[in-house]
Amino acid sequence: MQCRHQGFHTVSSSYDRATRVLTFFRRCDDCGARVAEVGQVGYEPRFAAMRVERQVVSPIIEAPPVPFGDERMPKDGGGPC
Repeated sequence: MQCRHQGFHTVSSSYDRATRVLTFFRRCDDCGARVAEVGQVGYEPRFAAMRVERQVVSPIIEAPPVPFGDERMPKDGGGPC
């Protein structure tokens, strides 16, 4: 049975390098066919690669010891509550 394209549609795009045109279109979610062209835009991507220096980070981080018991309580006996 042939698809009637009456269900949901997804807007997608394609780029043609030769003509430098970005085309937007609706695609039928049921069968994947292009249903309608939405628009076109002239587009030429500009990418300038940058060299990034790699940083070595130590995997071991030493933390100060955590106090236990009465050492966590203030000397005046008060606490957060």
